[in-house]
Amino acid sequence: MNIITGMRRSGTSMLMYALKEAGLDIVGKKFNSTRREENPNGYWEIPEICTETGLQIELKGDVIKIMFEALSFSKPELIDKTVMIFRKPKNMLTSMKNNDTIDYMDLFLVKQLLDTVDTLVFLKDKPLLIVFYEDILEDPKGQMKVICDYLRKGDYKKASKAINTKLNRSKESEGNEYITVMENVYDWAREGNIDKILKLGTFLENRAKRLIRKIDGEENIQIQSNT
Repeated sequence: MNIITGMRRSGTSMLMYALKEAGLDIVGKKFNSTRREENPNGYWEIPEICTETGLQIELKGDVIKIMFEALSFSKPELIDKTVMIFRKPKNMLTSMKNNDTIDYMDLFLVKQLLDTVDTLVFLKDKPLLIVFYEDILEDPKGQMKVICDYLRKGDYKKASKAINTKLNRSKESEGNEYITVMENVYDWAREGNIDKILKLGTFLENRAKRLIRKIDGEENIQIQSNT
């Protein structure tokens, strides 16, 4: 099975919709959304399979969407080719804040980064194409040709017509330490320097543990103050 993957709000739904319009057999369905005007053609996934356990059973179709947090739990033998999409972190974070409820933002960002590392480790020996949200909006026809050629499926001209080039409306969010790390990851991905991203694993695990201890301490203080 071919895979579309990325972080939340990185453009995975956009790619799935474009590939559907290109004629590929999409595994998944469009979600009913209260924010339909902000994501009119998302989200094209099977939540019970793709956001909790990864891909565990063989499915019929050309392509399925599995987010970073789930892909590394998949059975490797079920994965064929993967298209991984990155988006500028500050724009992506603004979109997340506008569309998702996120508790403990710093821990969430570290988890997203850890999921990125885990996904790249998992795909180390698998065919992988890395693309960028901004490039697709800038040159839909050229970028969709690259993707369709890579998958050896689909009409890239029809795919490019499905790309709404006005989608990137999110203003840049304010940065912090972890957004800076995300920006480094984005830049390294553009450079093709995957090894630098993989070396972040230990640093991120230590930060995650520290943030969890901090959150646990704050919650305990809150509980004590309420008794």
